[in-house]
Amino acid sequence: MATEIERRYDVKAHRGTIRLLGYVNRAHMGSYIRALAIPGADISQTYAYRYNYGFGLNWEQELTENIGAFSRLGWNYGRNEAWNFTDVNYTASLGLSVKGVSWSRSDDTFGLAGVMSGISRENQRYLEAGGTGILDGDGALSYGWEQLFEAYYDWAIWKSIHLTADYQFVSNPAFNRDRGPISILGSRLHIEL
Repeated sequence: MATEIERRYDVKAHRGTIRLLGYVNRAHMGSYIRALAIPGADISQTYAYRYNYGFGLNWEQELTENIGAFSRLGWNYGRNEAWNFTDVNYTASLGLSVKGVSWSRSDDTFGLAGVMSGISRENQRYLEAGGTGILDGDGALSYGWEQLFEAYYDWAIWKSIHLTADYQFVSNPAFNRDRGPISILGSRLHIEL
């Protein structure tokens, strides 16, 4: 179950939006704490129907006609296995987007963002003991906040077709100071019908 509340507002004729999200998931998932009592931290031995819950806050603010800022904060319970999307238990991001008006590409957008993400102490202990998650865990965790810098360019090929090129630089990937840093290149094609 998820609920989102949205509030739109204006600051000196510049639009802004704040969204608050709350959710509760009930699923067949393992417990990090119980898995620590099992050799090899085999979380599959702890499966039961459990709850996970969390909150998110999203903020978007137009600064000028062609420049906007955005930020997200997120937190979840962090004691039960992630089964849906990511192993992150808390995160914060801040970014800036610029429309291409000044370089005669008004439908294009250039963006920069920074993200810091972490995991709960229970999740850390589980990964240190050899446990694995959706995207992390190799039995040798030296915990550190995952830090990401992202730059993207959204190119308007046509009114309903956009191609985005993306670059991400990640320090401490999968929350491990002994890994990375890594660079990730990506692209996305968006078509509206």
